Amino acid sequence: MFSKVVIWSEYYLALFGSSIFLLTPKQVYGISKLVLKDVSRITEANTTYDLEVMLGVLGDATIKLILSNDIKHATSLIKEIKKIELPHYMMFFTLTFNYLDKIANYVTTKNEQPILNLINTMVQIGCPIQAEIYLDVFKQVKNNLDRKTRS
Repeated sequence: MFSKVVIWSEYYLALFGSSIFLLTPKQVYGISKLVLKDVSRITEANTTYDLEVMLGVLGDATIKLILSNDIKHATSLIKEIKKIELPHYMMFFTLTFNYLDKIANYVTTKNEQPILNLINTMVQIGCPIQAEIYLDVFKQVKNNLDRKTRS
């Protein structure tokens, strides 16, 4: 169904977002690439809400790929997302995708210090809720890796 979408409206973005964790990593990556092909239309239409929805969905897609240990595609997605020019009031997404990049690097290097430094910085600048979310995602990724190592 998603392969036939030409214009990624709020409806299709929300539909993809709500089904990400039901799809295979290959499907998630492929559909994410289709969404990214339509990014110029979304940004040119000046629909801030659609841009926010798109970035949220792509963030979830990246997390799905990381949790599925598909680091190659996760980092590829992050690289493409970082090319999107965002308005200054959406810098939260820049931070989030930098964080997800650190998580992807952790999966390959097992160096947790950059992640913990970022989480600590979030606490220091008065963003404890975001720090807690980042910590929860990190714990989930770490537990997922530990389970795979024990198997």
